[in-house]
Amino acid sequence: YVTRQEGDARRIAVKQWEEDHRDIIKNVDQTDDGFSPEERNEFANFYQSQFVFVRDRNPKLASIYTELADFHRTRNNLDAELSTYLDALRAGVESPDREAFALNVGRIFVNRLNLYGEAIQYLDQARNHTEALYLLAKCYLETEDFAKAREELNGLINVLTPWQESDPGPDDNVVLESSGTEEMGRANLMLAELEFKLLNYGASDTALARIPQDNGSYDAGRVLFCAMLLQRGEPNRDGEKSDIQKIRDTLKNLSFWTEALQY
Repeated sequence: YVTRQEGDARRIAVKQWEEDHRDIIKNVDQTDDGFSPEERNEFANFYQSQFVFVRDRNPKLASIYTELADFHRTRNNLDAELSTYLDALRAGVESPDREAFALNVGRIFVNRLNLYGEAIQYLDQARNHTEALYLLAKCYLETEDFAKAREELNGLINVLTPWQESDPGPDDNVVLESSGTEEMGRANLMLAELEFKLLNYGASDTALARIPQDNGSYDAGRVLFCAMLLQRGEPNRDGEKSDIQKIRDTLKNLSFWTEALQY
């Protein structure tokens, strides 16, 4: 059915065939009538080959790479998804898609493959994305380049600061991953983790204090605060609670603790 079509019609035909036969292709129940794992791989290659006609005639057309990457991602084919983004970069896809593809490569290297050093060159190409700045800081933290990690985090916090207000920030070129408030919280959390690793407890506590209670990073920040108290381990002083008691009281007020008690 697909190969009887000509030109770009093949791309449309294979997309339609895949949509109509998705249950057979996925074959969740592993029936004899459905695709085997080997056949699914063969079909994935066949599917991608139908896009070659369009890609070869317009190699900088970002939508073709996006379609292919989405197809591979929904099937958990990480190698093929990564290769698609790299092909797009090699083809010279233009902005803003180029930065988005570079970020996707860096994200896969960091979050899926733990290849922190390899990710840096791609994340550097996407500095207008706050997610890229966050992942760059993580790369430097993991590779123990702490000065660079701190520099990236402070730079990210400066970029995010305008979005703490109700109005958007002044730089329209900046692409947020989520909301400015949530991203500011996780940036301060990573900065606190960095300072804690370097035994700079005062700086770590200052970063944690900038995370509001309704922020998604608040609970993790309180756990880090407890880790600092545990390491310090001061006893009772003049009727004040010991650090151990402060840890108990802090943990019991966190959302995951109260949720666990419900179970």
